[in-house]
Amino acid sequence: MMFGRKTMERSLRRTKRKFGRFLRKAKKRRFYPIYAALLFMFLWAIILPQSFSDFVWTYFWGPVVADARGAPVDGIKEGYNPVNTLTYGLILVAAIYYGWKPLKKRKIWFDSGLLLSLVPLILVGALSRVLEDASAYPMPAAYFFISPLIYLWIGFLGLFFVLFAGFLERREREESLVLGTVVYPFTMKFLWYFMGDRMSGYDIVFFIILTILFIVFHIFMIKKDGYEMLSSVFLYSSYVLSVFIYYAFASFEGMPNISVVPAVLGLAALITFSIGFLSKHGRIPSYFSKHLNLAIIFSHSLDGAATWMGIDYYGYGEKHVLAGALTASFGGFSFFIAKVLLSVLLVYPLEVAFKKEIRNENLSGLIKFVIVFLGLGPGLRDLLRIALGT
Repeated sequence: MMFGRKTMERSLRRTKRKFGRFLRKAKKRRFYPIYAALLFMFLWAIILPQSFSDFVWTYFWGPVVADARGAPVDGIKEGYNPVNTLTYGLILVAAIYYGWKPLKKRKIWFDSGLLLSLVPLILVGALSRVLEDASAYPMPAAYFFISPLIYLWIGFLGLFFVLFAGFLERREREESLVLGTVVYPFTMKFLWYFMGDRMSGYDIVFFIILTILFIVFHIFMIKKDGYEMLSSVFLYSSYVLSVFIYYAFASFEGMPNISVVPAVLGLAALITFSIGFLSKHGRIPSYFSKHLNLAIIFSHSLDGAATWMGIDYYGYGEKHVLAGALTASFGGFSFFIAKVLLSVLLVYPLEVAFKKEIRNENLSGLIKFVIVFLGLGPGLRDLLRIALGT
């Protein structure tokens, strides 16, 4: 009896110490808002389960199901609403605020090189979303290609590739050679869930050959130049993109509106080049010529141009709340102008207005990364959807 009592007391003291460390860590990292929100939702779900379930269905899961089925469900339409738009925005801000320091400790630098290495993965997000628009995925896999789920698994893959490649960059050459190539079959296994029902025996042979080719590329890269993180991230991302490009060829017969691609890309490139040219020659502030700032301008100009073309010339609509109100009142061209102006205005607070608050260059780079992805992902999705006629 005494032995059991002492054991319980020791266990209680250990629990108190762990809880104390947890509270100190939470206070140091300012996690209280997150914990308060989670506690509120937990109590809501326990005390008023039906009310909580109705709220989640109406504003979050219902629009996803309606999008996947291509029709309203119980009166709920697909797309965004003020509640989920605000919630997703707050989650994104919290992810940046609490996530950049752990990434900094692992020496992940958010610069133009890392952005270029992840561009194939951004294309994966756009192409896979267009495939969902064309009903290419069976249920329930289709849910994973609708926001916010598509952002979660694309973000997971990108973060995994970056962290794993950074880990291997610090290992010995032989160890990196072996572990680096293991990523490809595991990635294929991860992706197979989405497309397994549509693949034949010939397709399986193709994917096996594709995996072997990328493994050979990886080995050649390590033997020639030594292991380098950005090159590996680019290879991993390109491998995933190759899988979805093959899947797209199996799902689409052609691109009936191919002419829209050079028009939209050319317009976004022209705006970006003009701003960069003016910055280089002192007509506007020099910080507009930085690579990540130009990437912000290009990505949102692309999104604006694709939306303009889709609404005014191809009969598409806008799902976002504010953008939908703008285009309904003034047409698609107004959205294009607004996106160009917004991209320019977004650069100013990061470089001037909040420069003291955002002292760390890596934090500024992470914020710019997110801004680029928020423009480039939807823009490429809209452009591909128009080109493919879905």
